[in-house]
Amino acid sequence: MNLSIYFLNYLISKLSEDEQILVLSRFDKIINSEIRIIRKPLARTLNYSLYTNAFKVNIWILAIFNRLSRLKLSKENIKEIEDKKELLSDIYQRYSLNEDSDRELLSYYAE
Repeated sequence: MNLSIYFLNYLISKLSEDEQILVLSRFDKIINSEIRIIRKPLARTLNYSLYTNAFKVNIWILAIFNRLSRLKLSKENIKEIEDKKELLSDIYQRYSLNEDSDRELLSYYAE
């Protein structure tokens, strides 16, 4: 699992700045989709696996952005990554189910 994040970050670091912006903009669509799922009120009719998976995707993206912010990217791209990390961290802390099912991924994000 960790190797896939390292590999993705390596590939992104080798892209041109315009291509990096394109990749980051594609993350926006994923982030917005996951935030909509997480912000839905909990109810009996809610698909809890969808809700839990949204948190997992959130943590994956946080882990990816955590690594990307350490690379030598343009200041604009680093700022965009940091802004998205802050948004995702806030969403995770505010709506977290406090499940420990993804300890490995959480520990990777904390590196």
